[in-house]
Amino acid sequence: MQEVEPGAGADPVGLSVKVSQVAYGLDPARAFRRRGLPVVSGATHVPRAPEIFLGRADCLGIGAFGTPAPDCAAGLVTDELNPEYRCDKADMAAMPLPRCDLHSKDRAIAGVVQTGRAGLSSAASAT
Repeated sequence: MQEVEPGAGADPVGLSVKVSQVAYGLDPARAFRRRGLPVVSGATHVPRAPEIFLGRADCLGIGAFGTPAPDCAAGLVTDELNPEYRCDKADMAAMPLPRCDLHSKDRAIAGVVQTGRAGLSSAASAT
């Protein structure tokens, strides 16, 4: 966990919040939005409960963000950010390798792989 300073210079703000931590986790989003900074929220938790996140961020990334990320970045640059960006099925062969070197090594002791089943069909969920 890293302390977030709402007064720090940032533009835009990317925020990933677990559904179980949403009450506390969206406090920084509220603070940054009050300052007029665009907040993009995503990760695996948003598609599982999008109603929780609607209106609490300027933009939602639904699903793996690799494929819509360039469109979102362009929207930030032109000030034409869409309310949501949905990931199509990613072509893993065309995806760039993760930039793990960008993460602070003093704040985590292990990497995490997370999977889920967002978007199950009604037939699959009935079994």
